[in-house]
Amino acid sequence: MAWLQREAARAQRHSHEGVLLLLELDPWLRLQQQHGDECVQALEDRLSQLAQQQLRGGDWVMALPRGVWVAYLPSTDPLGALDAADRLRSRIAELDYRWQGEALPLSASLGLAHWQDWKREPQQSADQLLQQARQALAMARGAGCNCVRAYVPAPSGRSRYSGTRPA
Repeated sequence: MAWLQREAARAQRHSHEGVLLLLELDPWLRLQQQHGDECVQALEDRLSQLAQQQLRGGDWVMALPRGVWVAYLPSTDPLGALDAADRLRSRIAELDYRWQGEALPLSASLGLAHWQDWKREPQQSADQLLQQARQALAMARGAGCNCVRAYVPAPSGRSRYSGTRPA
């Protein structure tokens, strides 16, 4: 992902923090199977708008295939990112989404990875950050979905997970 490599280079050049966020709509596959592609496309458009409204002006969000979104939050510390992600998760759960008159309950799982201090971790690559965010997202799904989890490197170099409140 060239866009992520550009953000990594910018963050390293300016010694900025930043957070990569992966959001997965929990019932995406079920919605697609039960209601079809038109329902899913309309929902994806609505969620993209919601994510843009919930994030700051300098943040960006992009839809990926199969009910997944990626967002980059530059100049954001881990706690600020956890708060932003949990607000977004909560707004999705509260969203009144209807398709052909039927209310469809929604929830989302989010995984976060933080750009490390560049002086301590100058070799952290964009690919590593994406892998860390994927691991955190898998942890959120494993926790029962509708929650936020953050990748946190353990001092020994092995990964551990941290997170926010489950819904």
